[in-house]
Amino acid sequence: MSDSEFVSAIESDYNDSNTTIYFTKFRSEYIQNYAFFDGEQWDEEDVKALSDEQKAYVVFNRVAINIDALTGYSIINPQDILPIPIDIGDIVVDEILEGAIRFIRRKGGALNAEAMVLMNLLIGGIGVLNIYLDYSYGQPKIMFESVNPLEMTWDISADKPNLENCGWMCRERLYSANNVEYMWPGKIKKYGLTEVSYRVFEQTGVQQVLNFAGQGQYGSTTGAISELGLTTTGIPIKEYQWWETSDVYTLTNPSNGEILVMGRERYDKVKDELGLDKFPKTKDKRRMYYKAFLSGSNILEKGENTSAKRFTYQVATGKRRLSDGIWYGAMSQWKDPQKWANKFFSSILDIIAANTKGGAFIETGALEDPREAENQWAKSSPLIRLKRGGVNRIRDRSPHPYPSGIERMMTFAIEAIREVSGVNVEILGLADRRQAGVVESSRKQSALAIVAKYVAAMTKLREEEGYLIIEFMRTYMMPDQLIKIDSANINRFDTVEAIFNNDIEYEMLVDEAPTSVNYKEKAWAGIAQVLPILLRTGVPIPPELTDYAPIPTSLSQKWKQLIIQRQQQEEQMRALQAQLAGAAGQAPGGQPGQPAQGRDINNLITSNQSELQGGLEGLLS
Repeated sequence: MSDSEFVSAIESDYNDSNTTIYFTKFRSEYIQNYAFFDGEQWDEEDVKALSDEQKAYVVFNRVAINIDALTGYSIINPQDILPIPIDIGDIVVDEILEGAIRFIRRKGGALNAEAMVLMNLLIGGIGVLNIYLDYSYGQPKIMFESVNPLEMTWDISADKPNLENCGWMCRERLYSANNVEYMWPGKIKKYGLTEVSYRVFEQTGVQQVLNFAGQGQYGSTTGAISELGLTTTGIPIKEYQWWETSDVYTLTNPSNGEILVMGRERYDKVKDELGLDKFPKTKDKRRMYYKAFLSGSNILEKGENTSAKRFTYQVATGKRRLSDGIWYGAMSQWKDPQKWANKFFSSILDIIAANTKGGAFIETGALEDPREAENQWAKSSPLIRLKRGGVNRIRDRSPHPYPSGIERMMTFAIEAIREVSGVNVEILGLADRRQAGVVESSRKQSALAIVAKYVAAMTKLREEEGYLIIEFMRTYMMPDQLIKIDSANINRFDTVEAIFNNDIEYEMLVDEAPTSVNYKEKAWAGIAQVLPILLRTGVPIPPELTDYAPIPTSLSQKWKQLIIQRQQQEEQMRALQAQLAGAAGQAPGGQPGQPAQGRDINNLITSNQSELQGGLEGLLS
């Protein structure tokens, strides 16, 4: 395609999706749900009617704590991405790469980004994670970013979970002029790009995070925000990613046997320079991913995507309505019970306020000074002057009767929030009763089963995340770049080149991280059953045991170091005794049936037990 044909094709895809009722409804519902989460839970018409009548409208935001509880649970119980080699003989490489992936995710902010993706998923039905390379640190660093779904547009024909069958996706946002010049030098001057100011929450047609909120869909704050005159400035940029079925060459380097895979476009560019025609090669058809950055009709950049095998924007989806195909989250199911609870409570407050002073029926001429009586009536000890015989011309007005059963209806609405959401008091940490730990754990698992659909979406997203991390490491990281390897058996820094082999293929397994609170509780519960027996029978204590103890990490590491030091001393003693026994030609001080070496080793193990058993048994108790 020529550049003009390419731009026209992208604009056609983008406009065909972005202007449909699908995205209009999705963004409108997303903004409403987030406003509801932030406490704006009354319809604008209801707020106006109650304000005109000087009635209270209150919000006790119970749905927000449910979202916070599920998001917080994912933070304190993080998930690990475990690369499982397809060839079982490569299991050692798997352990090393597992530690490298854990290190990269921790340094790149994956935990916080994934928690925000889960929050967006629960509230709006879509969560988006961007995995990209940051070169501002000198060497490329893999970073993780939660993307506002309102910035995204995608192929609306994609109907599989996590948009697996999506043909393209586009992110539209504002860049500062400095960022544009840094990323695409000279393009501002070449195309005459300028920063433009947009009013926040006003329909602009640019940068979807600002769109659709000014159409009267955001609740009562739309006018207030517009009156503040808040604006944002920047150059609107679209990042468009898509895939095509292209020719792919697989080449073998005759000198070292290295396997090279490249698309036809890249092969044609470098084949003469590198002499690739001499390499043994095969040609087949594969799906190749590409990206382009555009500002208006100007192409800032176009070429192969950072990942040749998948989108760098990974999507987690919730439930999908068959009627209109829109993805929605748990918040859509929780809104009605919360609204009813707010309305019932406001009604009760209004009834109580109206019935505080019952009032009275007074005949004309009964009061000495009617105006003064009105002022004195509400006081706790009023002095109201009456005319002679006026007391017989006044009768108390009975308070309006309290509606029978309204408090039960409010209680029902409050309890319906928990019943509809499935988030019980154990997940919230608000259980006001004493119950066995097994029951507590079982009820937590039952609550998580209610939101299993969203958990499965996040698991699939993390699997794709693992493939991207390995691909980025192999393709972009420098061979001498240091990666921390931190697993059960290894704790060191190593280079990228030393920890993986391009010939090994992996599949991803997502499981609870050993550092998660939930995992430690389960593991220690099992250890507590067998550890006393092992100690009494003289079984040595592995240093890794301390990683699962419910004690501070600093104490666990010191304890592990002491165990390792003692084991090293045992090995040295064994080696020394073997040398002495070999030099003397017999076991020193030996007795029939039991060499001195065996007795000394047993004594060392026994001394180990005596020092550690007290601490372990105290911890178990």
